Amino acid sequence: MNTIIKIVEWQIFIRQNMTFSAFPGENRLSRRYGWSKMRGKYRIRHGEANMKQYIVDAFTHEPFSGNPAAVCVMDRWPQETAMMKLAMENNLSETAFLVPEGSDYRLRWFTPGTEVDLCGHATLASAFVVLSILDPGRERVKFLTRSGELTVERRGNMLEMDFPTYALREVPVTPAMEAALGIRPVRAVLGMDLICVFED
Repeated sequence: MNTIIKIVEWQIFIRQNMTFSAFPGENRLSRRYGWSKMRGKYRIRHGEANMKQYIVDAFTHEPFSGNPAAVCVMDRWPQETAMMKLAMENNLSETAFLVPEGSDYRLRWFTPGTEVDLCGHATLASAFVVLSILDPGRERVKFLTRSGELTVERRGNMLEMDFPTYALREVPVTPAMEAALGIRPVRAVLGMDLICVFED
């Protein structure tokens, strides 16, 4: 079963330009800061992979607010350590990495500490980059991810995201939960995460 999430009055800002070159023995970095609704390029070469990166503010009408994510569009996958280091340097909650696969995109998400299975705002930010910058005539994009296929469609001024739902099952409340939380839950439910329910 899938859940449809509609984003009303969707506005998104791309707010940073950067040029970066990373080759053995070479370290040149130049930044130009600013913002506009449709501006922002990063060009990164790491070995054989070319990359453009966009810093995107989601869920906002104002720049430097909302929920920012980095969106990196590459022609091929760099080493995972390079993606992890870039996510750490970005120091945003999520950095999304996209590589085209036919008419779709393979999508991966990294926090500054690890790769994660799913991220909503970075997926919307990635869709915005694809649908508004890379291929503005396109109405729909499909992402291939560790969580399955995710689709985002343009609906007028909105983006509509089709996301998976996860089955939840009730599990016994254990002494370890109580010790970790400092209070005993009345219920515990397990899906991708453990959800504990407490009395008011």
